[in-house]
Amino acid sequence: MDFCTTGIVIRETLQGENDKLLTILTPEHGKITAYAKGVKKISSKNAPACQLFVYSDFEFIEKFGRLTVKTATSKDLFYDMRADMTRYSLACYFAEILSHTCMENNDESESLRLFLNCLFALSYKKDIQLAVIKAVFELKLMCICGFMPDFENCIYCNEDAPHERNNIFSFEESGVLCNNCSAKLGKDSIPYSCYVSGDVISCMEYICASSQSKMLMFGISDENLRELSFVCENYLIHKTERTYETLKIYKSIISSLGEK
Repeated sequence: MDFCTTGIVIRETLQGENDKLLTILTPEHGKITAYAKGVKKISSKNAPACQLFVYSDFEFIEKFGRLTVKTATSKDLFYDMRADMTRYSLACYFAEILSHTCMENNDESESLRLFLNCLFALSYKKDIQLAVIKAVFELKLMCICGFMPDFENCIYCNEDAPHERNNIFSFEESGVLCNNCSAKLGKDSIPYSCYVSGDVISCMEYICASSQSKMLMFGISDENLRELSFVCENYLIHKTERTYETLKIYKSIISSLGEK
């Protein structure tokens, strides 16, 4: 069965001297594994579109249960992101997460859209801090995966949870405790939790509720951004139940360059 779709390469493995095995994230088919023959050759017409993080139109042919790329035409190479080591390493982190969370034969249109929007920001929105893009990707993806936190009601007493001061955020229960329960119980009595300021909770609420076209459009202080980064990263790690080697690489690059 031959078919066409758009997609972006999120993983590539060399096969012999000239071929690649690609993992492609598509909107309607989810993750696709396909062979791309001869794309390491300079003369290959499909080579530009069969690179990591290139968004392309693909035509596939299927034979004996194996997909092969017949034609591929690039739509966006996100070139500026590729030319920056820090931004590229962050894209690698996003791709590793998607390789773990996205499934085959599944509607992954929202996950794909999120990735494309974040790659667009990494390439063309140099005024947006990398830590903001990272935190938004992590939290928004968890919402897409069905782990949207509850910021309205206390997960213990079920009363309103106003964001007046530090509240406890539970990674396990995907929600916050009200001021009274936070003060009464304390973080040490709540497994997998941390204190979160009211301003950061408001930012998290905005990220979860906003459309993807507006999810990066908020202001935040450096102090609150550090807190937001910690919460979103650890929430994703807890919910996906794994660590990510690309995250370690990204952090090492950030540290070596003295960036935030």
